[in-house]
Amino acid sequence: MEVFSSKDLTVPLEPKPSIESGVLFFSYRNGVTYPRSIRVISKILGLSVPIVLEPVTISERGVKVVEEDQYLAKEKIVETFEGLQKTLALKLKQPVRRRF
Repeated sequence: MEVFSSKDLTVPLEPKPSIESGVLFFSYRNGVTYPRSIRVISKILGLSVPIVLEPVTISERGVKVVEEDQYLAKEKIVETFEGLQKTLALKLKQPVRRRF
């Protein structure tokens, strides 16, 4: 999980999104999916899958943005992942509670 909180995180999205009812969908490059990673992130954050961080939704298949302009959509994705990185970094630094 340290990779997800790293400043060097690169999200491998296809450059051209598909358009679905005013929503842009960026699939991961080469048709790859990330079901395990998304489940782990959602568990750490206490959210369900897909991870909804308005206006961005992150799923195992890709990233959906409620935006019609590709440039603005990409900005929103970057902002969302930056926030996600910071949140994960904080969560991962918390001490683990042990059950006895």
